[in-house]
Amino acid sequence: MNKKVRNFFSLCFILAFFCTKSQTSDSLKLIRIHIIHGSKPKSAVEYKTIGGMYGGHVVIETDSCVYGFFFDSKQIHVFPHKRGKAGVYEKENLSDWKRNYKSYKITSIEIPIFLNQYEQLIKQYEEYIQESPHDYAFFGMRCASSCYWVLGTIGVVKKCSKLKSMHKAFHPKAFRKKMQKLSQKNGYVTYIQKGRSTRKWEND
Repeated sequence: MNKKVRNFFSLCFILAFFCTKSQTSDSLKLIRIHIIHGSKPKSAVEYKTIGGMYGGHVVIETDSCVYGFFFDSKQIHVFPHKRGKAGVYEKENLSDWKRNYKSYKITSIEIPIFLNQYEQLIKQYEEYIQESPHDYAFFGMRCASSCYWVLGTIGVVKKCSKLKSMHKAFHPKAFRKKMQKLSQKNGYVTYIQKGRSTRKWEND
């Protein structure tokens, strides 16, 4: 093979490499997992929250909003009900969410995913907003386990059943520990927002 032919193939290889790299970077989207830490009051001006130090909340941030699983009744079911579900998926504007939780302790993990994973995530959440696939119950799906389950359906974590998701992420603290291990393994960016001083925050 003469020098001109070698140079030609080298040029083709370089062009193919940069084209592939460009397409890969363009097809990546960034999501953020926000884990609000559990807490309890340190002063009389504060209030008690459900779960206390093992409480908190978990949501997923996309481009301009956050998705999360909540309960919409005054009483949480102990076991999941097939009828009269207390669970509801909600979508909140990102700027409103940040304003509402600016004084809460939050661990946030940035995860890059492929465009097809991102589109599947949005599609699922938008469908779940119309009708939740499960109830919200103490011994059932809640914010952390539902988030873990959804991440499994798009391949961010190992896909598993709802029962296993409940076991792996029974509350936000357990979910946070698993996600932090995943973050360390894969080199995800993690940052922590400090909570207001009038509350005792989990892991302070």
